[in-house]
This record gives sequence, C-alpha cells and structure tokens, in this order.
Amino acid sequence: YNMGSGPSLLDREDVHIVIVGAGYAGVQLAKQLKNKAKFTLIDPKEMLYHNIAAVRSCIEPGFVKKTVIPYAPTFGENFKQGTVTSIKAEEKKVLLASGETVWYSHLVLATGSTGPFPGKMEGMTTITEVVEKSEAVLKLVQEAKKIVIIGGGAVGTEIAAEICTDYKDKEVTLIHPRDKLVDGASSDAFQKRLKEILGE
Repeated sequence: YNMGSGPSLLDREDVHIVIVGAGYAGVQLAKQLKNKAKFTLIDPKEMLYHNIAAVRSCIEPGFVKKTVIPYAPTFGENFKQGTVTSIKAEEKKVLLASGETVWYSHLVLATGSTGPFPGKMEGMTTITEVVEKSEAVLKLVQEAKKIVIIGGGAVGTEIAAEICTDYKDKEVTLIHPRDKLVDGASSDAFQKRLKEILGE
C-alpha cells in the first residue's frame, strides 16, 4: 500500500495492521497510518524513550522529562501497552502477556534493540521509572568528585564529555581498550577534537 496517496483504508474490515514495537520505526509507521487505516501499535512501554537525548538526562536536572513522550495522547485507542508473547501466524493473531489476542491482516515487527541504561531502558516501562532512574544517576554524578567510565564507545564517550562540559570540577577517567574513541574509523581531526573536549 502507498499510504501517502489513494483512498483511505479505514472502512475496510479486512485491513487491520498490527505494529509490534513502538520505537522510532514503529512510531513512524503508526503516524503514517493514522487516519488512513485501522492499526494497533503494541509496546511494553507507555512512552517513546528518546534515547538519543537520554545521556543528557543523567547530567542536567529536569532534562529527563524531555526524553519521554507518552503514546496515548498521539495514538489514543490505537495504542495498546503490553508484551507480545507469541504470534499465531496461521490465525493472524498476536497473543499478549495479559492473555488478550489481537487480530491482524498485516503484521509489522519493529521491536528494536535493547541495552543498558541510559542508552536503552533496561526493562523499564513507565515514565516514573525512567525519571527515577535518571534522577538517581544524576545525583550520583553531582555528589561524586571522581568518576570512572568504562567503555569509550558512543555512549561512554558522550557521558564523559557531558560531565566534563557541565561539571568542570569533576575528575573524569574514561577507560577504553583502544586508542580511538567512539569509532575506530573516525578521522584524526575528530579524535583530536574529542580528546580536547575530554581534557586528555
């Protein structure tokens, strides 16, 4: 289906699109389907966690509320908070942990990835949990005089740089097994500037 043009599929009883996973890809598809086709967006979380900005929430007071966007105001009854435990392809149904089943004509799996906090949510499903975790990490950063970060990938380096930028009185040590931070293929100019920010 080309969702940008053509007739609406809202009146078709034989079309119901189920999107499992409400990360960036799932939400983008749901936004395109809104007012054009029947769909259900299913995710264990009550909100989109904007993980690109998440590191900042552990450094700047109050920033965490900018990283969580509730699904209900945007998708209303098209959003169902729950965990899909199985797919019954022959019946065209997904089964939720609650025992509920949802019929689909088209199924989209957009389950994304997992990982440690703050880059990902580590099993948290509510705004309250994310706010509490971010504020707990922020408090640790604020109270520490010396901070050691293990891993100079994108997240570890970003955390180190954010702390060095906002808390100049902190001694930050970044432990990494290679000479180049973030990405070994990055340019020497990038590496030089990054190390200036980190105060190597």
